[in-house]
Amino acid sequence: MNAYKAARLKAGMTQEELAAAVHVTQGSISQWERGMTNPDFKTLILLADVLCVSVDELIGRNSHGVEDNIEALNDEEKELLTIFRSVNRTGKDTILQVARVTSGSHLAQEGLTQNKRTS
Repeated sequence: MNAYKAARLKAGMTQEELAAAVHVTQGSISQWERGMTNPDFKTLILLADVLCVSVDELIGRNSHGVEDNIEALNDEEKELLTIFRSVNRTGKDTILQVARVTSGSHLAQEGLTQNKRTS
């Protein structure tokens, strides 16, 4: 079921009631629920407020982030995540710096600059 419709039904609202609350037509609500169009950003925020859900929930992102997507990781990625979560802040900074340098990321130099400022 579409996230807009699921949130609306959970809130116990009809399409007409929701349309009135967010100042759009019932047809707009119908189109969002059928995946034909999406609300603009301002309306999306208002929808989230009216329906008492997060914007992430309305756009299909959940609040669990990586936890729900862990199955998409390969074994090495899972191991790296487990190690990263188990070390202290210094360990995390070291892991990130090694990853940045190894990948040739432009963030490597920025990371070095930040570490010097905080040291």
